[in-house]
Amino acid sequence: RLHRNDFFSYTRNDYSSINTGDLVKKLRRVKYQRFIPIARWTADHFDSTTKLVKLGLKGNELAKKLLGDNRVGKAVNGLHQITKGVTPVWMPEYPKANRHHLESLAIDIEHRPHTHNEQTQLKVVYMASCASRTMGQQRGDHDKRSLTQVTQSLLEKAGVDMIIPKGLSEQCCGMPYDSKGMSAIAEQKSKQLEDLLWQASEQGKWPVLMDTSPCAKRSIEQFTHSIEVLEPVGFVLKYLLKQLNIDSTEETVILHITCSSRRMGLENAMLELAKVCTSNVIVPEHIQCCGWAGDKGFTTPELNTAALKPLREQVPANCKRGFSNSRTCEIGLSHHSGIPYQSILYLVDEVSSAQV
Repeated sequence: RLHRNDFFSYTRNDYSSINTGDLVKKLRRVKYQRFIPIARWTADHFDSTTKLVKLGLKGNELAKKLLGDNRVGKAVNGLHQITKGVTPVWMPEYPKANRHHLESLAIDIEHRPHTHNEQTQLKVVYMASCASRTMGQQRGDHDKRSLTQVTQSLLEKAGVDMIIPKGLSEQCCGMPYDSKGMSAIAEQKSKQLEDLLWQASEQGKWPVLMDTSPCAKRSIEQFTHSIEVLEPVGFVLKYLLKQLNIDSTEETVILHITCSSRRMGLENAMLELAKVCTSNVIVPEHIQCCGWAGDKGFTTPELNTAALKPLREQVPANCKRGFSNSRTCEIGLSHHSGIPYQSILYLVDEVSSAQV
């Protein structure tokens, strides 16, 4: 139990400043204490952990082909009820495994060859999140490419040299552990990531692109070195738009601004970028957070359902897709809106071309 004085220690002068996130982490620290040995193993063997996740996503795809959605859904959701929420729920919007081998492009920083335009060409360290490295697109998406493929395509169009650091598959910003109150393990992973990115960016010479906003926000808050970390919206607006030809459309799209983006002050920037790509952008009312809460949406879908209750009725009939900048948030958004959600980088890549 949490003493009432502990609760009020999270407030300042008024109730509007209550930090419920920190409060929940403190509660979870006790709940998840017995799982720390398992969590530590996953942190120390993160490449193996993500491979297991991919294997699960591939198994889900195979089960759907053999048994159909209804049978798989009944079996998995029945197990979820039996285990009282320990095992995840099943949704038809769960993605396929990402089969793009981004790690094959990784380079050894110490032995990287230097080019004749080394001083003038923009370079970026691409830190693909563990979510985007493991998750591809959901069934029915028009664009079948994974987010890592789309990001690579966009950087190539803009003539930006992409640096993939060796050891990427072992990296994580630490958020999965921090969200469960395992602060020591979270700090370990964050420091490991910072050290790698400090080297890969040549001690902060080049910016770092993190393709999901929650990872970028946490890293900005945790890093001690002077590294420019940007999520997709900020990076595109600052570095890519001037390097691309944009052929905007009049398609009606819906935009979800993640809570991490709002906290970074990117609400207007995200809307601005969407409007560069298409003239008809809808931001639903009364939705500040999607309620997926890191990985909580997999086991406590009620949060996601309640947070997105007003969403479906605000999707116009002529709107066929939505965009955001968090891979896990997009699962719940797709489920509750009735249309697929993707990273906003898909939209930018679709309407852009290389300058001649």
